[in-house]
Amino acid sequence: MTKMLVIGLMAVALMVTGVVAASTLDKGKEAFEENGCTGCHKIGKDWNGPDLSGVTTYRTKEWIIDFILHTKKHYDDPVVRSMINRFNLYMPDQGVESKDAELIYNYLKSLAADAEKKKK
Repeated sequence: MTKMLVIGLMAVALMVTGVVAASTLDKGKEAFEENGCTGCHKIGKDWNGPDLSGVTTYRTKEWIIDFILHTKKHYDDPVVRSMINRFNLYMPDQGVESKDAELIYNYLKSLAADAEKKKK
């Protein structure tokens, strides 16, 4: 009986964790949209700006969040400079709040994980 109770509690904990994770990703997508990211970025293809679905595979979390919060200070980064030249566009500081930058990062990270799953 006790074993069944423990298994049941573990199942509930897993379901709650999954709901929280999904909720966090939904909030990340919402933050991505509400902060104007979709004005230049389309997931899965370049548009007015680069496709961001794989950005977390080649940039650190700290760098991405700092870029979201302080875009202009990164204009001299060679990769950022190449994007500015390629798209003939500077990404402006969007005034994103720290909590939203974290949510956006988590959303972008989930996109990279989804892309990896599809490759397998």
